[in-house]
Amino acid sequence: MRWDFEPHVKEGDYEVAYFGHRFESKFGRPTLLLQFTIAQLTEHQNAILTKYFQLKKFNKKGGFSVKKTQEFARFWFSIFPTHDFSRMDRFPLSKLKGLVLLAVVKDRTHDFEQNEIPLPLRTSKIVKLKPL
Repeated sequence: MRWDFEPHVKEGDYEVAYFGHRFESKFGRPTLLLQFTIAQLTEHQNAILTKYFQLKKFNKKGGFSVKKTQEFARFWFSIFPTHDFSRMDRFPLSKLKGLVLLAVVKDRTHDFEQNEIPLPLRTSKIVKLKPL
């Protein structure tokens, strides 16, 4: 899925279920894209929203590592507080399957040059993920 297909949903809090993930290099930096579907019965049901996390590095086999100060480490700790954080390269994403989280969704209102995006061209992004 490319950025062209990202939906525009109303701002608010939605229950989302893990859909999948992939690794990309954004602006030369390794990035993890977690994809979620809206699990609530709304007009945007089954819309796929993406949350981007910066990584320290990733490899072609699907492994990755993060720093303790990065957003993904804080997200993982909020969801799985009993996880062993002695190794920052062991995060089994399979644990997210079947998990329903609360996502705070906002509009992308400005582009990279801080120009306002017209309403019909806006897309939505997940700002924060929290456990239910």
